[in-house]
Amino acid sequence: MIEINAMSPTPKQIQAYLAIEHDGPVVMLNLLKFKPGGAATEYRKYGVEVQELFSKIGARVIFSGQPEVCLIGNADWDAVTLVEYPNKMARINMV
Repeated sequence: MIEINAMSPTPKQIQAYLAIEHDGPVVMLNLLKFKPGGAATEYRKYGVEVQELFSKIGARVIFSGQPEVCLIGNADWDAVTLVEYPNKMARINMV
């Protein structure tokens, strides 16, 4: 069983991801739910710090914001971020 809010991929997930025949850019969807007591502030600090690493590997944030309404389903996310990586290996190297 895979935990829905896991922080890292399993070895099996990495193998499946790398097996996909695609060499172009990939976009990672981050669905974020923050614990009370300052987690959102800490994530913003992380966002600033990770920009240098993104620059080194050619990644970039293409969208980051707070969802206002869940149109379909029952999602309750505090923030959504889309990060574009130049290829699969750049994303794996971030892990």
